[in-house]
Amino acid sequence: MSPCRRPIVLDTTLHDLYSLDGADKHNVVLVIVLPSSRLALTPSIPISKIFAYQDSRRESGAEDKLAASMVQIVPQELSFAAGKMPLIYFDVGGNHIAPGGCSTLSDAHRNVSQLAAAQQPDLRILKGPKDIHLLPGEKIAIFNPMDCLLHLPHLVDPEIHYGLLSKKDLALSRLPVPASEIIMSRLKTSEISDDRLVAEEAERMINIIKDRRPPFVVKMPQAISSYGTFLARTELEKRKVIQLLEEQVKILLRQTNEWNAHMSPSSLIIQDYIPSETVPVAFFITRSGRSIFIGCARQGLDSKGLWERSSMSYREQDRLQREYASIIDVSTTYIFKKGYYGPVGLDVMTDASGQHLIVDFNIRSTASQMLGFFKNHFSRDRGLHEAAIFSRLDLGCTRDQFEKDFEEEFNSGSLIIIGWAHLRKSKSSLACVVMAAEDKEKLSIFAGRLEPYRIKDASLEK
Repeated sequence: MSPCRRPIVLDTTLHDLYSLDGADKHNVVLVIVLPSSRLALTPSIPISKIFAYQDSRRESGAEDKLAASMVQIVPQELSFAAGKMPLIYFDVGGNHIAPGGCSTLSDAHRNVSQLAAAQQPDLRILKGPKDIHLLPGEKIAIFNPMDCLLHLPHLVDPEIHYGLLSKKDLALSRLPVPASEIIMSRLKTSEISDDRLVAEEAERMINIIKDRRPPFVVKMPQAISSYGTFLARTELEKRKVIQLLEEQVKILLRQTNEWNAHMSPSSLIIQDYIPSETVPVAFFITRSGRSIFIGCARQGLDSKGLWERSSMSYREQDRLQREYASIIDVSTTYIFKKGYYGPVGLDVMTDASGQHLIVDFNIRSTASQMLGFFKNHFSRDRGLHEAAIFSRLDLGCTRDQFEKDFEEEFNSGSLIIIGWAHLRKSKSSLACVVMAAEDKEKLSIFAGRLEPYRIKDASLEK
């Protein structure tokens, strides 16, 4: 970090929030790593089979980027606001030296060193989950339940957490959601190995979708990495969705096994299409069940319709907090009664009658949520009232080069790196940055300055 930069002071941290309302502030250990449904991220992080997830196909040769994204970039960005608590990352393939002389460890340490000393976490970078050793009374707070973490005591029961993340369970929750139809698998665990039965069951489930008239949305129950929501607004889109699902549903059905059948992991959800903007709403549920508002953002999608960035208008937060207070209250009551406390993100749409509807539950930290922790840093202290977070940027440069080219912006505090990974097999990098400007127009111009650094047609799907 350049010596002329002032330390970043966040509005609050996860440590502060976990400490509220009589909770033991010393017993939470943050462990954030994303699961992968088809590829072991590292030798010590195998595919999660009890807690099954769905993600998109990856092109051959993209394994390096996938591991860097799931084990480095996303954990770094979602834990930047961890605060003074133990924070565990996992190393990708050992403490390798990437082109340019940067290691995976130095990338992580450079991020947290930007923070004021009182908000820097106790960073521990380990080879894998088996190397985690907790003190008596400590429990882990996680991103998604994963098999490789089951030997550790959890702050929240992992099966309860998994259920809250399920789009099927959300559709059944009686919370305000779009009208939904759930297609459950009828296969027994003993039938999963029979290719003929799997093909017949997949055909049955897809035929229900074929009989549905557009517009509608099809969702997988435990999708990750901006995957698993398919829009069928027209007959053409419907045909494309059905074509994609013909193979995906077979994979989904085979994820049921004797260890997870009681959680019913194989299903499809059909929902009414709501022609509305999606608003990410972030808050924190304390140990006593009280909700703490963090912020409301706007989503930005890439050319494939997948999430790429979020932005936040700090001057609008008081109004948005009032507007979404009711949906936050009913969600908090439901989630807390299930046994969860911690960070929460809702994706909310508004129907033609003006009713707020929950289209997704993110029962964990989210990228959009991170913007809420920078309100004072940007808006109050620097007059920068519009901010954006760009996640998993595929950049054709090193961190040193990027920081040199944007030196003025880093020194002024208008640009902050909260995640960086130098890739082993190339001179490129994956990055997550937060930036801010006085208004939306200036923020758009600022964001446009990233384009020359971006690698087009990256093999890693966002």
